Amino acid sequence: MDKADALGQERIGVLLRRFSLPAITGMVVNALYNVIDSIFVGQGVGEVGLAAVTVAFPLMILLMGVGMMVSIGAATLVSIHLGGQNRDEAELILGNAVTVIIILSLLSASAVLWRLEDLLVLFGATPEVLPYAVDFTFIIFAGSLFMHLCFGLNGIIRAQGDPRTALTTMLIGAVINTILNPFFIFYLQWGIKGSALATVISQGVGSLWVLIYFVRGTGALRLRRRHLAIRGATAAAIVKLGLAPFLMQIGGSLVMVSFN
Repeated sequence: MDKADALGQERIGVLLRRFSLPAITGMVVNALYNVIDSIFVGQGVGEVGLAAVTVAFPLMILLMGVGMMVSIGAATLVSIHLGGQNRDEAELILGNAVTVIIILSLLSASAVLWRLEDLLVLFGATPEVLPYAVDFTFIIFAGSLFMHLCFGLNGIIRAQGDPRTALTTMLIGAVINTILNPFFIFYLQWGIKGSALATVISQGVGSLWVLIYFVRGTGALRLRRRHLAIRGATAAAIVKLGLAPFLMQIGGSLVMVSFN
């Protein structure tokens, strides 16, 4: 049975077990990125490095929020069109989601990097912590496209009926991040920059995995060049459906800023 077709034919209980456990595990794995960075930075750089990661975290939450917005919006539309047996329209959503991710990642990264020091001071960075926070955040946002692609397209993998591959995508990045963080920090002595670089590389590998998956058409959908051309109505629908979780991420970011 085709994985996408199984969504409309399998029993609800079976689908809940098949999809909910990998989804929950994937969210936990995604949350581990900051935990892993904090552990190794705290041990390798010290308290000032740990403070820098903490100050940068609200910006990273906003970064994840942009990916979540596209992920949930596009995944919802893909599910609707696959349910209506309209695979070509679902592939159009996939192609436009990739383009929207690229545009939003460039815009958000440019806006943050333009006033990076001011934002970090606003978010609680002291003069001692600021240089470390700038080093860490600059690298994270310079490579933010990888986070957007990996996280944003992962929801579409799950929506087309392949939760195990979606989980594998998250595990690949988390494992690579766990290996590279201590190597860069302790062995190469790159400090907090090494931690940020390890995070970007791990997400880069994850995004490459996702793109290969869709370009080859391993699942129900295939990424086609003709669908990359942006359509205003399609892009607007993706953003509209994903706006609520994005606003929730903003709320979480503001809570972190208040604590800092």
